[in-house]
Amino acid sequence: MIDNSGILKTDLYHGTSSIFLSSIKKEGLGGINVLKKYNIESLFQNICEVFSERFSESEWWANNGYICNTMLNGRVTNSGMNFRYGSVYLTPSKCTATNYAKLNHYGSEYLSIFISAYEALKEISEDSALKVFPSSHELRSILINEPSPIVLTISNVLASSLRTEQGGDISEQLDFLKNNEEIMWQQCNFETTEIINFENISLEYIEKG
Repeated sequence: MIDNSGILKTDLYHGTSSIFLSSIKKEGLGGINVLKKYNIESLFQNICEVFSERFSESEWWANNGYICNTMLNGRVTNSGMNFRYGSVYLTPSKCTATNYAKLNHYGSEYLSIFISAYEALKEISEDSALKVFPSSHELRSILINEPSPIVLTISNVLASSLRTEQGGDISEQLDFLKNNEEIMWQQCNFETTEIINFENISLEYIEKG
C-alpha cells in the first residue's frame, strides 16, 4: 500500500462543502481550522447550554441532546466512534466521502449540527438564538453562500502524515485495505497531520441528496 517514496498507492477522499473551497484553494486542505477561526465550539457549547437549561423539553433537544453532549466531550467511544473534531479526516472510500458531503449541508458535521441547533432555537426564541449567534458574527460571512456538496480526491499522500481516525498507528488499517475488497474500505478513515496543497487535490461537485 506504500511505494518506495513513502507515498500511499491509493487516492484518499474528503467530503465537504463548496463554502470552504476558496480557503482550500488558498490555504490547502487543513490550512485553516474552521472550528477555531470562527469559535464554533464555543458557539455550540453556548447553544447547548441554552437548550439544556431553558428548553430541555423541546422536541429538537429530546432528539439531539445526547449526541450534542457527546460531541461536546470530543472523545472516541468504547465502540470506536470518533467524536474528535478540528482535524481533517480522509477516507479511501469515495462512497463514504460522497455520503458525508450529502449528509452534512455545511460540509462539516460539527458546523451542520450547530446550524441545525441554531435554527431550532430560533423557532422557539429568536432573541435567545441571536444572543448566541448574533447577526454580526464572522461565521455568517461564509454561510451567505449557497452550499453545494463536493468531494475532493487527494493524491500522493505521505503515509507518515496519516493516523487512524482514532489517532493511532495506521499499520493494521493499511493491512486491512490491502487484504480486502474496496467495498470494505468504507470502514477505514484516516486523520491527516499535514496540510494538503491544492495541487494534489482534484474536485468534483456532487448532486444534493
